[in-house]
Amino acid sequence: MEQPPVIRVGTREQPSDTLYEVNVEEAKEGLEWNGIEGDTQYVIDATNISMEMVRHESKEDTDEVREYPIRVKDETDRSHDIITRSLWESSLVTYARCFGTGKRVRLDASVFDGQPEGALRWHKYFKDTRNKHVSHSVNPFEFGGFGVRLSGRGSPHVRVTDEGGFMHFYRGGEALSTIEVLNWLAKLVNRHAMKRRNEAGQGALDRATAISKGQLNALPMLQPSPEDGFDAAGKARQ
Repeated sequence: MEQPPVIRVGTREQPSDTLYEVNVEEAKEGLEWNGIEGDTQYVIDATNISMEMVRHESKEDTDEVREYPIRVKDETDRSHDIITRSLWESSLVTYARCFGTGKRVRLDASVFDGQPEGALRWHKYFKDTRNKHVSHSVNPFEFGGFGVRLSGRGSPHVRVTDEGGFMHFYRGGEALSTIEVLNWLAKLVNRHAMKRRNEAGQGALDRATAISKGQLNALPMLQPSPEDGFDAAGKARQ
């Protein structure tokens, strides 16, 4: 318990050579677009897996679905439910946070301009589901109660036995068509973020080519600097 959490640092990009950090405004903006691109790519990948599992479970499109290395659910194995729920809820949370207030970039529903009218309705549905049902305890899709087993119910001799228990109901998995819509929206946002990231990256590169040789030699190496987990968890993203 005294050991602090270990923050594992990784990168999706694997540069072939050492990079040196250029800390200009265009780079900072591009970094935020890069984060949105990475988040939406996660949503795309996670929903792809979810769709594959749903198809496997329902035996739809069997000719197009490869064998998945996770057993489909049965009465004694909850791994399927846990994995599909984890994939879906993490996809919703990751998708919705792309539309939070950023320091330099602001992504809003205008990204869906020119798309079918239903895109905005689905976008709101996914954000509302995340905000009101997944990330908070007030959830009308989860309810339950305590019940007792009765003996002689319907007769004058009805009585409570020694058996009782709680029953908890929760929202089941999403339909395949719903997962497909989130996958589609994430792809739209992903393409937009990638375009804006590349534009900002080109601007940062142009700025870098204009600085002096002395400034170039003073640029720090771009590398991760892991922090103690307890301290890092309490800090907002830079």
